[in-house]
Amino acid sequence: MSLTNNSAGSEVGCGDVLALLADIERKAWRAAEQLPVLHQQTTSWDGLIYRVGEVSVVTPLEDVAEILDHPPEMTMVPGIRPWVAGIANVRGNILPVIDMEAFFFDRPVKRGRRTRVLIIRDDGGSIGLLVREVGGMRHFARDARGPAVDPPASLSPYIDAQFEAGRERFFVLNLRGLIGSAEFQMAAV
Repeated sequence: MSLTNNSAGSEVGCGDVLALLADIERKAWRAAEQLPVLHQQTTSWDGLIYRVGEVSVVTPLEDVAEILDHPPEMTMVPGIRPWVAGIANVRGNILPVIDMEAFFFDRPVKRGRRTRVLIIRDDGGSIGLLVREVGGMRHFARDARGPAVDPPASLSPYIDAQFEAGRERFFVLNLRGLIGSAEFQMAAV
């Protein structure tokens, strides 16, 4: 088998093509050895921004398994705290849904088109957190993380730090600490 090289009118054999490709590969690897190696360190902290009441909070992105765009239909459960919005059937799984504003500020989330449910998974299963709105994912410089300054008293036990971006301040809410707390675990009246 041979190929015709149209520009010169001569034939090139398969062996010649393979040898040429091997030569190009060798030269490319040699040239690549001369390039500097980029050792990229992760300098950003990735979080999900959302609102609890009037407070902007951020949670590590890896702590949130899913965001439901529309709160599902919920069934009220008798004999539980008012901050439990109810239970929902999400793709065949029973999901308890906690109203974050009712939990922290004793008033339910004012539901609207921006209301979302954050699904958190842990060893005990999944739980839904009803929040006023989600602001999206954000990358923060790790060195921009500092101590929390004047977080609301009800949030304070679960705030690890804060990030500032321009004139905005985002409190880092420790969802794992919240879900594991005795107060949160005592949903029954």
